Amino acid sequence: MEQLRHQAAVDWLKKQFSACRQETVKESQKSARPSRIHARLGAWWGLRKEIESAQEAVGSLLAQSVHLQLDDFGARRVI
Repeated sequence: MEQLRHQAAVDWLKKQFSACRQETVKESQKSARPSRIHARLGAWWGLRKEIESAQEAVGSLLAQSVHLQLDDFGARRVI
């Protein structure tokens, strides 16, 4: 019974959301051409290569970071 009481409001809200979604899709299709997206993604290839080349150093960099954080924590500790 409670669902029937609010059904008109639910239907209206669904219609509003659907219309808003369709409009958003249309707008995004105008500005999100595949060539433009591909060009923006191009910037990530360089970063990926840097990460791949630094992969061997990850372990030592993490260890160094942990030691620095522990030293900093120890220096801030108040007894």
